[in-house]
Amino acid sequence: MPLQEAAANALALSPQGRSLLLLAALTGVFLVPVLLFVVGTEHLSLGTKDVATQPYWSSLRKVATRGLFWLAGAAAAFSVLSAFR
Repeated sequence: MPLQEAAANALALSPQGRSLLLLAALTGVFLVPVLLFVVGTEHLSLGTKDVATQPYWSSLRKVATRGLFWLAGAAAAFSVLSAFR
């Protein structure tokens, strides 16, 4: 990740700091969009009060399907970008 390397060099970070910066960058780039686009705000807003209900668990099938397509898309993008490298 060139941006991560540039930031680490500019900030003169230790190897542990570089790893922490990489973890923060991956969280921002991958996990935040997963929460927004895969899980969705309607599922996150339910909280834990409706965990014992059937509609809550039936909605997880949709989340799992979106998650599988998200991972497949990420794998395809990784493969294409690796081929050009």
